[in-house]
Amino acid sequence: MKDGWYHMYWVWRDTPDCSTNHDLSYMKSPDLKNWFDAFGKPINMPATLDQKSLIVDPIPPKGGIINLAAKMVLDDKNNPVFAYHKYDEQGNLQFYTAQIEKDKWIYTQITDWDYRWLFEGNGSINSEVRIKGFTKRNDDKYEVDYWHIKYGNGTILLNDKFEAVGKVLKPEPFGANLKIEGTFPGLQTRTENDLGKAENDNFRYVLKWETINRNRDKPREKPWPAPSQLFLYKLKTP
Repeated sequence: MKDGWYHMYWVWRDTPDCSTNHDLSYMKSPDLKNWFDAFGKPINMPATLDQKSLIVDPIPPKGGIINLAAKMVLDDKNNPVFAYHKYDEQGNLQFYTAQIEKDKWIYTQITDWDYRWLFEGNGSINSEVRIKGFTKRNDDKYEVDYWHIKYGNGTILLNDKFEAVGKVLKPEPFGANLKIEGTFPGLQTRTENDLGKAENDNFRYVLKWETINRNRDKPREKPWPAPSQLFLYKLKTP
């Protein structure tokens, strides 16, 4: 990242059941050999759950965090800041931020939704909530982009204390309104943005294809959909 360090964060899982994810954790390294916690203290490898300084938020099993649920940015002091989800006291799934303040983690709830995504079981599951991005703006504010099965696509605006201060109005992401060309029941449009840097900053690239939804890593009975066409779109950046 911008500080020249390698940053790693993860959750622990007790069993193949995705509801047993817990304890958002983090460490960093300048060389992939020597590792440190968020406060600069060296870590004895391998990293283990009993090294409590690695834990960003001690979310318990069945506490509402899943793998791929968190995004990270660096603040002005190059400290890690996280946006992630877990259950609130009422059992609804909410977004939170975690930041370092006076050598400890501070948590701030940034949504107030009336919806509980209950995920459990083995295999690839169908997402109902996704944090799509967590970025810093040029005005020292931050944006959290998300998709929610009940509330749709949106962007939460955060101040420099990582508190929610409003919403950012953006057009629907590319692919949201694309017509399904296949005729097989249950087909959905999927897109994936490019990860590299284009030769021209005025353009970006997106892959688009059609597929049916996940099936918990289990085989499907026939009939199966025919192979779909893979499209590469070259888009002008706004």
